[in-house]
Amino acid sequence: MVPRKTSSKLGPRVKRIRAGAGFATLASGEEGGCAHGEDPLRRRGALRKRVSSEYGPWSDELELTKRMIDEFAELTGDRQWIHVDVERARRESRFGGPVAHGFLTLSLLPRIGSRDRAGYEVVGQGSVVNYGSDKLRFLSPVPAGAKVRARSRLVEVEGTPKGTRVVREIAVHVAGSERPALLYQMMVLYEPKPR
Repeated sequence: MVPRKTSSKLGPRVKRIRAGAGFATLASGEEGGCAHGEDPLRRRGALRKRVSSEYGPWSDELELTKRMIDEFAELTGDRQWIHVDVERARRESRFGGPVAHGFLTLSLLPRIGSRDRAGYEVVGQGSVVNYGSDKLRFLSPVPAGAKVRARSRLVEVEGTPKGTRVVREIAVHVAGSERPALLYQMMVLYEPKPR
């Protein structure tokens, strides 16, 4: 195996995860697939060691502006007054003003999901596809103009006939709040490269 340089984007402490024919493994900075005769199930254990009940570091903060809320309302057709009518939301809403759509907050995960701070990078896969969700909860409102940030943890790693299924739990918080605004378990499938 040829040593692989760590990505400058992810930093020098990032471990690389090798994904291949139905498995993903921690490659520890090495390039290449399994050595001849090496058991891929044994190598998958290194990735499973990343499963944790502890969340990783916070992402950068992102301001969720009223303009973003209005554009999302226009795009989706969800123009409920708690999102778009500032005066009415101030008068009548228990939130004291307009709040972001839960699905707008969810849609920002690729931008704030803290994947780059996980401490590892999956490499060697053919493609990565969204496989679904085990759990999605909207736990507290995100007021217009609030800054949000996220952190995540690896929950499960499973080899399947189609590739390696990884479950990652992501918590999105309004900056400064202990309670998450959104809690989401995302399933991703790392498919092997075509032969």
